[in-house]
Amino acid sequence: MNTFIRKSALISLLLGLLAGVVLFSWSLVSDWARVSEQVRAQNIQTLQILLPTFIDLDANHQTEHLNATLTRLLEHSSFQKVVLQRGAAAYYVAEQPQQNLARPVLDLLTPKFITLSVSEASPTKDQTPMRLSATLNAHQAFDGFVNRHWQFARIGLLRTLIIILIVILIFEFVAIRPLRALGQRVKGGDSELSLLPEGNPADAIEIKQLSRAFNERVERIFRLQFENQSLVAALRASPDCCLIVDLESGNLLFCNAAAEALFGRTNADLRARPIWELWRQDRHNFESDAKTAQQMLGQFLKFILETERPDGSSVPIEVHMTTFNLDEQQRGLVFARDISERGALLRRVADNQKADAIRTLAGGLAHDLNNRIQIAAGHLDLIDPEPLSQTDKTSLLKARQAILESAKPIDQLLRYSEQKDIATAPLSLTPCLMRHSAALAQAAAPCQLNLDLQNETLTAETNETRLIASLVQLLNNASDATPSGQGLISLTLKDCTLSNPIAGVQETIPAGRYASLVITDQGLGIAQADLAKIFDPFFSTKALEQGGGMGLSVVVGFIQATNTYLTVQSAPGQGSTFTLLLPAVDADSRTQ
Repeated sequence: MNTFIRKSALISLLLGLLAGVVLFSWSLVSDWARVSEQVRAQNIQTLQILLPTFIDLDANHQTEHLNATLTRLLEHSSFQKVVLQRGAAAYYVAEQPQQNLARPVLDLLTPKFITLSVSEASPTKDQTPMRLSATLNAHQAFDGFVNRHWQFARIGLLRTLIIILIVILIFEFVAIRPLRALGQRVKGGDSELSLLPEGNPADAIEIKQLSRAFNERVERIFRLQFENQSLVAALRASPDCCLIVDLESGNLLFCNAAAEALFGRTNADLRARPIWELWRQDRHNFESDAKTAQQMLGQFLKFILETERPDGSSVPIEVHMTTFNLDEQQRGLVFARDISERGALLRRVADNQKADAIRTLAGGLAHDLNNRIQIAAGHLDLIDPEPLSQTDKTSLLKARQAILESAKPIDQLLRYSEQKDIATAPLSLTPCLMRHSAALAQAAAPCQLNLDLQNETLTAETNETRLIASLVQLLNNASDATPSGQGLISLTLKDCTLSNPIAGVQETIPAGRYASLVITDQGLGIAQADLAKIFDPFFSTKALEQGGGMGLSVVVGFIQATNTYLTVQSAPGQGSTFTLLLPAVDADSRTQ
């Protein structure tokens, strides 16, 4: 018997068992009410017939005969216990041992014991009526009823199984086997159907060709289904946002998980709105882009736009769009990706290229100016001040001082243009700051400098000379930002541990332990538009006649060369806070 027969037989057996149980339950429940009332009535009638006999025997004091009659009643009936009593006093009691019979079906329909009782109809005057009570064993009383119905159910079950098996065998031999053999012959391509008349080869060839074409068609359908499923799975798993758009209504027909992450919306939310709302465009602009994509004949239209997420953040995205025809309707296929990181990287590369260009320019200019100043200084040194008048001596002294002052920004230019690495070593910061406290206070003048050393054991890997030069430049900048000159500038040293990366000047600051030097002023603050420019060489918000200089670009050169990081917080009218984060090291390796 093949697999089909075995499965069919098993299913038939299960169906037959189920049918038998249903048939048995239905038959039992439908007849139960009638049979139950009938059994109760028969047993009550029996008690009513025997009660007068028991009363006569009791009146004639035939006790032994009465007890024997009660015992025979228990033996030939389903009663478990019989009691003859007058009032509350039991005169005669007969009871047989209980039998523990398992009848789960009867337990669902009736209690195991049922109490029946009859009373004397016309008792003697001044006497309490005689009453005959009996406890009926339901399991014993209804056992025949249950067995009879179960017998009917088994017969019905057997008949059902036989009928089902006969039908399966007929269907197997009449339909299944011939169709299976025909399918194998057609699949082989050499079928000679017995229904075709002999001597007609043209019809046989035609049937073979049709069967081959049918098989090829089926294989093509299965292959296309597999390709479609693979394509949909690939689009869903794509890391780029993928959208299929109805060009007429603008509604999304498909969007993957990357689209939900890019736009910050659920799949249902994306499908509930037209695409131009997601792109913050009007419908006319979208239709114009779609028309342009149609005219590109299968090539992708590429453009960049900015979308807004529900949390209010804006995301620049690069969009590739093309169109295709499906069911005689135009659809749009859109791929998009977040280019925020690419934009930040391009800006960083541009900043580096700009810095390199400025370094090259600064280096050439500084060397040229330095040569000229050295010539001027040399000629000034050749002048003998002795024969000069006091006025000429004063002019000569001012000229030499001007040459020395001019050498400072030229030296800064030379340092800025150098590409050499700066030597670093572990440095105990508290003693270093105390040694240079006078220079730091002078840099902050005329403002008052508050030096707050919260951690006197902090040690950092840095270069002392360049660190002090950067702090002097930052303090000068803070002092210049306080026009009144009466403000307070604080320099705070403390330990800082970052559990997560944060944004810094020019690059992201990784998590870790740092020695933090925080310079806070009470000056005018920095406008948001100027924050990106303050580290450019010679940038200044001061008037032209007040001079400029290398400015904070000196600090940028320091942090780039010593693995140091910088953050800035400022707003107009609220002062500024510059934070240098130096890599902290163990105190055992520090140098004084």
